[in-house]
Amino acid sequence: MLIYLPPYSPDMNPIEKVFSVLKSQLKRRRILTGTHADAKIIKNVLPEIVTSDLMHSLFQGSNYAA
Repeated sequence: MLIYLPPYSPDMNPIEKVFSVLKSQLKRRRILTGTHADAKIIKNVLPEIVTSDLMHSLFQGSNYAA
């Protein structure tokens, strides 16, 4: 099923909420170094932060039809 969104609708786009959660968790954990190593750090911690339960709740909160 293909769902078209308005040109820019962050409230309806779950990835915007994922980025928000990711940024807040990274700030809370204080693990970023400000170096090139940050990409590897994010890659390693991403599965801990962005879980299937989180994605399910964000998808439901975006008012998409199931």
